[in-house]
Amino acid sequence: MTEPDSRKFAPATQRNREPILSVLQEVLPQKGLVLEISSGSGEHAVFFAPQLPHHYWLPSDPNLTALESIRAWQQAQPTQTLLPPISLDVSQPHWFEQVHLQMAQPPLIDNVPIAAIVNINMIHIAPWSATLGLMAGAGALLPPGGVLYLYGPYKQGGVHTAPSNEAFDDK
Repeated sequence: MTEPDSRKFAPATQRNREPILSVLQEVLPQKGLVLEISSGSGEHAVFFAPQLPHHYWLPSDPNLTALESIRAWQQAQPTQTLLPPISLDVSQPHWFEQVHLQMAQPPLIDNVPIAAIVNINMIHIAPWSATLGLMAGAGALLPPGGVLYLYGPYKQGGVHTAPSNEAFDDK
């Protein structure tokens, strides 16, 4: 008897992963750890990690079903630079302190600094507290020159726009 497949699928991933990857290849620091906030199904993580060989990719999500999906994707498509997911809820105060605690647990790596935070399709659907927490955590975790990368649909001048790539240098 085989175990049920826990992988979740998000159709938008197929449409947006190539454009996102092309921007990440331009804006990410040359190496380091990329913390993905709200990784959802895990499809982006398993796609990006092998394409960015000088980076370690650390997926995270507060949802247990999402964490199971990420692990299932990792089993189906193993990549040496894709780390096991961690449970993070950016709407909680001081969530960023949990990152280093969870990274200290085996089998995660140490001595690889967080170089970037990536967040795809979260801030337009999450509670405002998650957006505020994400920004506070980025300020606490990212070094000078670190990158906070956001992707999703946004309002500009009160008008909804199509999903866009936004990368911010922490300078």
